[in-house]
Amino acid sequence: MLWASPSMAEPPQLTFDWNAPRSCPTEQDVLAVVTAHVGAPAESLLLRPLTVRAHVFEEQRWVLELEWTSAGASEQRRVEADSCAEIARAAALLIALAIDPARSIRSETEPPASSVPSSPPAEASTAAPAVPVRRAPERASRPAPAHVRPAARPARPAPRLALAASAGTEFGALPGLAPGAAAGMATVFAPFELQADVGAFRSSDETAQGAGGRFWDLSLALRPCARLERNALALSPCLSAELVALNAAGQGMRYPSSHWVRFVRLGGGARASFGLGPKFGLLLDGWLQLPLRRPEFTADGPELFQTKAVNARLSLGLWHLLG
Repeated sequence: MLWASPSMAEPPQLTFDWNAPRSCPTEQDVLAVVTAHVGAPAESLLLRPLTVRAHVFEEQRWVLELEWTSAGASEQRRVEADSCAEIARAAALLIALAIDPARSIRSETEPPASSVPSSPPAEASTAAPAVPVRRAPERASRPAPAHVRPAARPARPAPRLALAASAGTEFGALPGLAPGAAAGMATVFAPFELQADVGAFRSSDETAQGAGGRFWDLSLALRPCARLERNALALSPCLSAELVALNAAGQGMRYPSSHWVRFVRLGGGARASFGLGPKFGLLLDGWLQLPLRRPEFTADGPELFQTKAVNARLSLGLWHLLG
C-alpha cells in the first residue's frame, strides 16, 4: 500500500493497492508509468483523494480487476492479456485516465523501458471517470494504445483445480501418534474452496496381557472452505466431514463386530498454502474432529484400545495447479 507523504496543507493522497504475483512488475513500476503518462507525479495533480485497488491473477490468460474510488464514486474495469507485463501497462493507463483523461490520451511519451517490460497492448476501451486535477504542462508524445472492456460489476475468476499430496501424523483415531499420508484435490472459486482427499494412517502395535493388535485406518474427507488470498499466501478455514474405516488385527483381541469398523467424524481446521511459482507450492494442514462413534477393542477382558473423543491431524505437503 502506498500513501502520499502528509504536508501542512494535507494534499490529496493516492492510495494504491497492487495485489499481483511476485513474477509481475511491482507497484513502483506501475506508478512510474502513470507518472510518464500524466507528465508529473500523480499526487501533484489530484484535487481529491483517489483510492485504486488492483488484483492480478492468471487463468487461461492474465486478468486484471481494477477498482478506483474518488469523492464517493467508484468504478471497476476487467482487463485480460497474454502477459503480466501487458497487464501492468494497462493498469498504468487506466490509473492515468482516472487522474486526467484528456491529458493522458494526448500524452505520447512511451513509458520508460526500465519501468515495466515492453509487451503488446492489452484489449481495452478508454472510458473512465474524471478526477479533478491540477493541469501539468502539455507533453508532445502519445502512449501505446490500450482498450479496456467496461464491466458493470467485477467478474469472478473462473474455478481452478489443484491437486495436493501431504504426509503427517494423526492422533486419537489410532493408538499413539500414527504417521501416514493423504492425497486429494481442491476446486477454488474465490472466495470459496471445496477440498476432498483420502488418507491412510498406521499406528504402532498395541499390547495388553499377552494379546496385541495392529491398527490402521483409511479416511475419505470432504471440506467446504472460505479462501483468503494475499499475493502468494492463501488461508482456507474449513468445516470437515470424514468417513473413517478402522482396521485392527492381532491375537487375543475381541472386535466390536469385525476387523473393520466404520464411523463418521465432524470438525474443522485450516489449510495454509504458499506459492513457490505460478503452478505449485507448499501446504500445511491442521484438523480437529469429533468421532460420532468411538469403537473399542479389548483383549479377553481388559481394554486394549478405544478411539479418543477428539481426533487431530497435522500434515505438510505440496499442491499443483492444473490448467
